[in-house]
This record gives sequence, structure tokens and C-alpha cells, in this order.
Amino acid sequence: IRKGLIQQGARVSLELLLHFASQFECHKVFELVLPFFEEKEVAENLFSASLYGETEKVRLLLAAKVDPNLAVSGLSQVPDGCTAIMPAVHNKHLEIVKLLLEFGVDNRRLSFCGIRENQLDWAMKNAGHQEILAVLQATKKC
Repeated sequence: IRKGLIQQGARVSLELLLHFASQFECHKVFELVLPFFEEKEVAENLFSASLYGETEKVRLLLAAKVDPNLAVSGLSQVPDGCTAIMPAVHNKHLEIVKLLLEFGVDNRRLSFCGIRENQLDWAMKNAGHQEILAVLQATKKC
């Protein structure tokens, strides 16, 4: 579909498809076209949805078998290697943290904003993250 649209001169972004798929529950169509997008674009969209608390978009990406450990690179003001768990923890998006953990995110090997520290340590040091802390501790992946 995407290839055909592009051949006709249309610019189709993953962000636009995610928006429509999450708003209009077009999950099957989304799953069919997702493989035609580059991993970098998929990682950026997962990161962005996690950052802004867009739970349905995160759920849609993960349900389509997107690796929750995809790291972003080349984004302004975001260190290379950041994954979707980082902004979810930082911005207290509890449901997204739970989804990412459920789908196998590895929060041990990651850093936040260039600081080599796992998400459990970071959550323990920052007030207001008690629920996130409890979820991270319960996963025993920290």
C-alpha cells in the first residue's frame, strides 16, 4: 500500500499511519504496512509515543511485533541509544512502562539522557515515581 502510494507521489509517514490506526482501529492494515518502514522511523515513533503518553500508539506498535528495545539515533536533544522506556519512566507514563515491560523491554542496559544508570536507580532518585518504581522492581529486570 505504502509503496503504491509513494509511486503515485504521496508522502506516507509512519506517524500519520499510527495516528489513523490508533484513532480508527485499523490495526490489521497497520500491521500489513509496518514492515515497509525503516527501523529508524519505527524507533522514533515508538520513542515519541512513549514520550507524549500516547498509550494506544505504543500498544499498536508493540502488538505489531515492534521490538521495544529499538534505540533512537540522530534526534536533536535525545542521546543516541535511548529507548521508549526512558521517556515513559521520566514522564511517569505508568501504563506505557507496563506495556513495554510486558513486551520485553530490557531496562538494565540503558541510560537516560546520557547517564549510565538503569531505570530503577533513576526512578528511586526522583520523587513522584513510586508507582513506576514498584513496577520496575516487580519485573526483576533491574
